[in-house]
Amino acid sequence: MNKIEYIQNWCEKKGSFSFFLPNGTEGRPFDNSYQVISIKESEKVLVIRLSHNIEFILEGDFILRDEVYNLIITILGKLTYKKNGVVKQYYTDGEFCLSGF
Repeated sequence: MNKIEYIQNWCEKKGSFSFFLPNGTEGRPFDNSYQVISIKESEKVLVIRLSHNIEFILEGDFILRDEVYNLIITILGKLTYKKNGVVKQYYTDGEFCLSGF
């Protein structure tokens, strides 16, 4: 199973999600709940779309770590965080975490 299939399978087993950015949370942790809309890959770019018009774009390689309710993605390339089509932040290192319940 490749990384994309692993992420898709992990997300399918969860009902709602929160996320943690490499520099912390946006607002209070777990105040907002999201749904995964899609997970797509093309030419070393992975796009995770959540409800509320949120996108996470991973370019380059990354490492996955599954901690049951947390899927931790260590950024080895670049992570772009977009909301409503507007870039909010770029990250070139650190960890991004999807928390699923």
